[in-house]
Amino acid sequence: MGLLDELRAATLESATNEGAGNGEGFAPSWRPETPDEGVEGIVVSRTKRVIENHPQGYPIVTIRQSNGEGELSIHAMQKVLMDEILAKDPQPGDELAVIYKGKLMGGNNREYKSFRVGVRKGGQVPQLASTSPSPSGPGPGDIPPF
Repeated sequence: MGLLDELRAATLESATNEGAGNGEGFAPSWRPETPDEGVEGIVVSRTKRVIENHPQGYPIVTIRQSNGEGELSIHAMQKVLMDEILAKDPQPGDELAVIYKGKLMGGNNREYKSFRVGVRKGGQVPQLASTSPSPSGPGPGDIPPF
């Protein structure tokens, strides 16, 4: 399937799922309820949403679930999840996993929702050093340092 076909299919799927999400064209939202509940998949898109409680915006990462159950959007409104997403910086094509660790007690006896985020960057192929000289002859990088 070509990229154009994938885009058409994703557009059709988004239109079909619009009512199932939050009503604003996002894929259905992931809403974990129990500790150790998790989700994983390939990042399809990443955007930022500005609302009254988040005037600087918060990240929304949409993934295509690896279990084949379609797309989910992860709204990183909670501070811990937002910090993890911003630090790990998932981008389209990356593999993303998120685990909800439950509610924990923080400083000042305040309860917060804890998350762990893992990202495996997509499309990173290790580059091997060339062992053959360049067509124009050896260059500075082709001469051994010893």
